[in-house]
Amino acid sequence: AGLVELGFIEIHPGRGSFVRGVRIDDLSGSLTRAATLAKITARDLVVARLGLECSAAELAAKQTPPPVASLMAALSDHSEANSIQALADTDLAFHETVVAASGNPLLVLMFGAIRNQVHALMLRSHSDPAVQRQGEPYHERIVQAIVDGDPVAARELMREHLELALTLYG
Repeated sequence: AGLVELGFIEIHPGRGSFVRGVRIDDLSGSLTRAATLAKITARDLVVARLGLECSAAELAAKQTPPPVASLMAALSDHSEANSIQALADTDLAFHETVVAASGNPLLVLMFGAIRNQVHALMLRSHSDPAVQRQGEPYHERIVQAIVDGDPVAARELMREHLELALTLYG
């Protein structure tokens, strides 16, 4: 297959051919296909997220200066969501913001690879008011730990937050 078909080159008529930049969801399509074939469960997804997002939260708390503005914006957007769809969308954006705040581009790509599955799981969990009630307070606490520069607390709070999904889907 050619470089265009593989997605490495973009052709802009009248301007020429350009190497395409990396997109956050570059790995998503192939992972979605593979996950379907491998029969990945909700539990598998949550366990994988534990490793990835707990590391991301810990790394984010070690950044100087802390990524306050992006995290506060993500919290604010989520607090204003008023439908299950909007809650899931802004929840996904919050978690992506924490991963981006880690400063690790590979963690960002890894999260991008599972974002479709994570979003589907969030649509399910935001349909359950009990899960919603238990999970929501964690977002602010995670941000506070990151802003306070407390990597141990950031990691632990993210773990507790994601483990709520294990009790739900375990």
